[in-house]
Amino acid sequence: MSDRKKKTLLILSQFFWPENFRINELAIKLNKKYKVKVITSIPNYPNGSFFNDYGYSKNRQQLYKKIEINRVFTYPRKNGSALNLSLNYLTFNIFSFFKIIFLGKNIECIFIPATSPLTQCLAAIFLKKFFNYKIVIWIQDIFPESFYLKKLFLKKFSFLFNNLAKYIFRNSDMIFLQNKEMAPYVKRYFINKKKELHILENWTEDIFVNSKIKEINNQKLNFVIAGNLGEAQGIPELINSMPKLGSLFGNTKKKVLIHIVGTGVKLNLLKNSVEKYNLKKFFKFYGRLSYSSTKLVFDKCQFGISLFTSNEKFLETIVPSRFISYIASNLMIITNSNGAQKKIIESYKCGYFNKNIFSLFKFAISLNNQKLIYFMKNSKNLFNERYNKEKIFSKFEKELDRLF
Repeated sequence: MSDRKKKTLLILSQFFWPENFRINELAIKLNKKYKVKVITSIPNYPNGSFFNDYGYSKNRQQLYKKIEINRVFTYPRKNGSALNLSLNYLTFNIFSFFKIIFLGKNIECIFIPATSPLTQCLAAIFLKKFFNYKIVIWIQDIFPESFYLKKLFLKKFSFLFNNLAKYIFRNSDMIFLQNKEMAPYVKRYFINKKKELHILENWTEDIFVNSKIKEINNQKLNFVIAGNLGEAQGIPELINSMPKLGSLFGNTKKKVLIHIVGTGVKLNLLKNSVEKYNLKKFFKFYGRLSYSSTKLVFDKCQFGISLFTSNEKFLETIVPSRFISYIASNLMIITNSNGAQKKIIESYKCGYFNKNIFSLFKFAISLNNQKLIYFMKNSKNLFNERYNKEKIFSKFEKELDRLF
């Protein structure tokens, strides 16, 4: 189909290439069927400073895989303080508003991958009635609860944020959720108005997909925690378990090693605790790695650890990206998340749930080879059935075709 006949789909996303987000790959796929344009920030995630070769006067307009990218004026996140994040979100909204005005008459649909915060949708919502385009939102996080988790004082403004969420959802034409467990948190904003919710699940990079189950030696047990080590990832719970874990690991005949891949605000706290409890021989820290290097770590492991902080109920609705990368690599999942992840691993028998982190490791250590292989094979089956990228993309395009 020629570009003239293609319908125009604008992706409004605060994050885009060269930042590593799922929307990059989805945009390439959509560009085969639609004429895709992107409005995004000057790249500054996760370190908070502009990437090399980017800035207020550098590479504000680019082509990426034949996709037109428009980078609006953005205040960088810097150290992630409340002030810096507020300025980051505010500048993106203001300047994306003007960029949509410039592009609006040629847009038929705006697609917004709604990572936190949901407020990045506002410019598109405000201008919808002037340009008569459709709006599709893909919910990746629970708003405003995820907002409060980062900055507790924001709860004082809950009335404002709840009304913003209501305004955004009610003026959207199609809403996709990362998984069905998120539905109650979205439906609460249109109790008296029926609105169909759709599922667009996350996927993982091709490099993590293993077609075969690796050889198993359950005398050498390797666990991996990959991704952000921030406020929500259960690091305090892991630290509280360390005295007991030291005794468990030290008294088993099996060799235990926990690989930590990633960075975050809790990384130094975790490192200090490993030192404090004399557990250095059981932990290995890598920092942030490339996908190819992360894959090499995964290949050493049998278990993927997916933890969440236990005192925030809404986090249980989220299936993190690392979970999908784990099962793509045929790892058995162990989790303390009593929600979406628990339902998935119990349905497919590919992991073990326990709120108590010590009990998670105790169960993993007790497994024989046969049982461990059973769990890992089921992880492979889960990935092929539910998280196959081509199936996900195809289903999403069919839903979009119904809209415009």
